[in-house]
Amino acid sequence: MHGHIAWIWSVSFNPDGLTLASSSFDETIKLWDVSRGECLKTLRAHRLYEDINITGVKIQRQRLLRR
Repeated sequence: MHGHIAWIWSVSFNPDGLTLASSSFDETIKLWDVSRGECLKTLRAHRLYEDINITGVKIQRQRLLRR
């Protein structure tokens, strides 16, 4: 999977195993479709360079964002 432009801090699978979340030094969280290897959504701070310092992600079934 290609998408982050910096080192990845952590990854976490959704309990159903269909979606993966990854957090990165590029200050984004990406949600991935595991079977297709496709990025579903990129989450980032509202203001650039806000220094959000993401160090981990955890997926909770009821909170997962999908298109």
